[in-house]
Amino acid sequence: MHLDPELNALATPDGEREAALRYLAQLSERASRAESATEVAEILTAVAGPAEGLLPLTREVVVRTVIACSQHLNSGGEDAEPVSQLANTADSLLRAAHQVLLARNQAARAPQKPTPATTPPPAVGQLPAPTTRHR
Repeated sequence: MHLDPELNALATPDGEREAALRYLAQLSERASRAESATEVAEILTAVAGPAEGLLPLTREVVVRTVIACSQHLNSGGEDAEPVSQLANTADSLLRAAHQVLLARNQAARAPQKPTPATTPPPAVGQLPAPTTRHR
């Protein structure tokens, strides 16, 4: 399918779009460096959180676009199948967000790795070494 180059948002990025792309790249980096289930849960919340998650916000954009397209197509007698498929995509985004939140909840419940102590505790029945010297 051929698209009009003027419709290609990738050709003319603006500051907000660049910031969004940087945010996605940062989330990806955070995910690859995550060292705890809590960190993973935080990243998944950013992806699918109900209020400000990326998937719900993307779904909102798609739904509003479907509504706008439907209004324009109704007046022009155009083929409505692509818009219908777009509506199905919005439903898929909702299901994907739900699955991500289930994974987030599972990660949040995962036991955390204990943080290593700077000095190991004494063994059971062993007294700690004295900290003062006798002269």
